[in-house]
Amino acid sequence: MANGLGPFYDLERAAEYCGYSTSYFAKLIRKKSIKRYGPSQSRFARADLDRFRSEEHTSELQSR
Repeated sequence: MANGLGPFYDLERAAEYCGYSTSYFAKLIRKKSIKRYGPSQSRFARADLDRFRSEEHTSELQSR
């Protein structure tokens, strides 16, 4: 992809990529700001998910 964001995942695949169940990931994205793409705003860019995973990992380490 020329813009460097993709590939793009649907909710289920994005949850799997991040290591969460679909229902837990859905709760997380309601609380956190993860940009959505597509006409129905139901796609997530891997670059954004990587950033989210990094932030989650950092938050976990800081809370210890």
